[in-house]
Amino acid sequence: MDFLHAQLHLKMGDVVEVHCDRPCTILLMDDAAFAGYTHGQPGRHHGGHCDELPARFTAPADGVWHVVIDAGQFNSALTHSINIYPVN
Repeated sequence: MDFLHAQLHLKMGDVVEVHCDRPCTILLMDDAAFAGYTHGQPGRHHGGHCDELPARFTAPADGVWHVVIDAGQFNSALTHSINIYPVN
């Protein structure tokens, strides 16, 4: 699998904002779902294919979360950034 990945430590309610220079699939998932994803297994996640960017996700719980960005054959040329807006 070819994808971009970031591991984040988030608090419940933190907002993750992902900017990309083209439509792509953006997912937010926990450790268990990410482990399955890397082995091609379906799992629970937030997000999907995003035509409208930036994509925003709210962390549903405290813990380690994974952002996966998949632009298919364009992964190597994809420009992206990830911002975290902490819960107040």
